[in-house]
Amino acid sequence: LCDTKESLIESILNFKPLGTRSYD
Repeated sequence: LCDTKESLIESILNFKPLGTRSYD
């Protein structure tokens, strides 16, 4: 379960640009 939660969080972090990093 922990793995799934971490994977989900990582997916969201990768999807949403932190400080418009990927956007730039």
